[in-house]
Amino acid sequence: KTGWYAYNTYRKGVHYHLKLSQAAALLDAPREIIEAFQAKRLEKLLQHAYQTTPYYRELFKTETPDISQIPPLEKQDIREQLGRLCSTAFTAEQRIENATGGSTGTPLTFYQDRNYWNQRNLSVYYFDRWAGWNFGEPQLIIWGAPVDLEDDRHRKHWLSTFWRNQYWLNGFRLTDAAMLAMFEQ
Repeated sequence: KTGWYAYNTYRKGVHYHLKLSQAAALLDAPREIIEAFQAKRLEKLLQHAYQTTPYYRELFKTETPDISQIPPLEKQDIREQLGRLCSTAFTAEQRIENATGGSTGTPLTFYQDRNYWNQRNLSVYYFDRWAGWNFGEPQLIIWGAPVDLEDDRHRKHWLSTFWRNQYWLNGFRLTDAAMLAMFEQ
């Protein structure tokens, strides 16, 4: 458990546990506070999209669009407009390339930033703890993105799963034998 906290402090910074506490406080807050927070963040997101993203600046035509008038973003839009969907607030070096698992056909490539990953991890850890799991305890992850599981052979992935005490099982190869072998580990 001590190793887990040290690992998270190293990877995510010294303010990680404070941010986790703040996220937990928000998620445990009354509904009105959560809804006010969501409205404020949505307004900020739409302004950011208008100000820094060519695709949305052209689509919105105003910094405060009516959200009900924004069409859904389809996979084809992302494939065709990926460059125009990238925020100018981030350099190419600050973007982290990611992709869907491709379970419905071709994987979809998109970009995220380090802040996304930090917020995502905070949410995952909050809900894992809510479900009864705590840092450093063994964790079995049944995963359905084959691209992510291919990394299992690499030293960096091995070290990461060792520190996190995680065991990964391919959801596309979920057999009784595979589950039993993982359980016995």
